[in-house]
Amino acid sequence: MDALVIHDAILSKIAKQDHGGLTRADIEDCFRNRCGRKCLDTRPQHATPPHDTYWFVSSDKNGRRIKIVFLMIDGQIVLKTAFPATPVVESVFQKFGK
Repeated sequence: MDALVIHDAILSKIAKQDHGGLTRADIEDCFRNRCGRKCLDTRPQHATPPHDTYWFVSSDKNGRRIKIVFLMIDGQIVLKTAFPATPVVESVFQKFGK
């Protein structure tokens, strides 16, 4: 995925166990396996002006359900964070993202 940008600081953060020990390959899997639409996060504490913050839930190749949070900047997908999806996150995505 050439259009996917993951800065080193974000890659280090998502690689930690509290973020699921995720890799770039896991994130790429989730983008390839995405079903449904992306959700717009309108909560002020999650804003990254002037860009909108989007998210979705998808599975990696091992079937782990992961929440992907990203920005669209100049035609590139810039990863903001990613972590295992909680049941609450799954429920919100089922309601608004499908």
